[in-house]
Amino acid sequence: MIETIKKISGKTWLFLKKPRGIITAVLVIILIIIFYPRTGPAPEIITVKKGTIMQTIIVTGTTKPVNDLSLSFERGGRLSYLPVAVGQKIRAGQLLAQLSAGDLSAQYQQAQAQLKIAQATRNQYQAALEAQKAKLADVQAGARAEDIAAKNNELALAQQNLDSAYQNTINIINGGFVSVDDALRKQISDLFLNADSQNPKLSFLSTDSQAQTDVEFQRLVAANEMKTWQDEKNTLNATSTPGNFDWALSQGQIHTSIILKFLDRLMDATTAGAGLPASTLSTYKTSVTTARINVNTVATNFASQLASLKSQKISIEKIQNELALKLAGATDQAIEQQKQAVKQAEANLAGQDAQIQNAQAGVAAAGAQIGKATINATIDGTIVKILPNVGEMVNAGQMVLSLVSLNQLEIEATFLKLTLVKSRSTTRSALL
Repeated sequence: MIETIKKISGKTWLFLKKPRGIITAVLVIILIIIFYPRTGPAPEIITVKKGTIMQTIIVTGTTKPVNDLSLSFERGGRLSYLPVAVGQKIRAGQLLAQLSAGDLSAQYQQAQAQLKIAQATRNQYQAALEAQKAKLADVQAGARAEDIAAKNNELALAQQNLDSAYQNTINIINGGFVSVDDALRKQISDLFLNADSQNPKLSFLSTDSQAQTDVEFQRLVAANEMKTWQDEKNTLNATSTPGNFDWALSQGQIHTSIILKFLDRLMDATTAGAGLPASTLSTYKTSVTTARINVNTVATNFASQLASLKSQKISIEKIQNELALKLAGATDQAIEQQKQAVKQAEANLAGQDAQIQNAQAGVAAAGAQIGKATINATIDGTIVKILPNVGEMVNAGQMVLSLVSLNQLEIEATFLKLTLVKSRSTTRSALL
């Protein structure tokens, strides 16, 4: 039997060594795999896809706010305002603390005032530039007949107003003389004996003997001034020249100045009066005060009239020059001069713009200094710590208060070792 098997094995080996034998053997093996009976559960079908592998572990940790801020001032000073308390909830932007900043507020207000002044000056320069441009346009365009006629009318009206002012000067001088004379002869008449004589005397004694001597002499001088003044004003009439009126007004100023000095000294003597009832002394003082007010009013009127006449004459001269320029026509030199005037006005405006920028920078700098003296919340949160009290000195950078935000928390935990456990299924699977 053994020999028979050997013979069969030998024949089989010889069969397999042939190509047809090899093909036959492969087909037999495939048929065995397909039809061989299987045991156990059916295979699990799993679809492969990308995903996140997660592993959960349980540890003990501490929660803490994500935002934990310590706030301080950028400058030192005395804490003057602290409207919050520990545990109080606050909103972003809310004022939390403020240093005493009276000097900073004053500097800020001054900077704002300087800015307003600079802006107002710029408006003036802008108006001046527009006026110079308009004048340049007129010069380049040349004079028109209607412009010359208008300028002639303007000149005639100005001359008429000046003539009327000079005619009124007679009334001003005569009225001033009467007021001063009334002050000497009536308002202070009770204070003197023999007032209009060569030897006037006070009607009372003064403890200021020098003042008494002075006023008795000055009363005589005042009387002589009034006589001289009367002679001067009597020379004036409707045909007097403007120069005569100007001279008369100037002389009137001199006369009133001498009278005022006399009345000032008289007040000194009256104040030091002796042997008079208090009521009488008070009446004398009132009389002297009234006389001084009246004489000073006359002096003011004379000065105002002289100034008005001078101003009107300057206006007339300006109109005459403008008329002459229109009649002569604009020369190249006049046009060039006006162009230079426009350029200068433009330069003034540009310079003022620079002044405004400097003033704006000053306002910003002053505002920044005030900002350094305040602390505002940068987040919503809760006050957890306050160090200084109101009235205490605080240094720049020194923590004043601390706040936290409870809207966002983080967990802080310590892991000694983290082991990722890998598992392998013992179930037969097919991957699709």
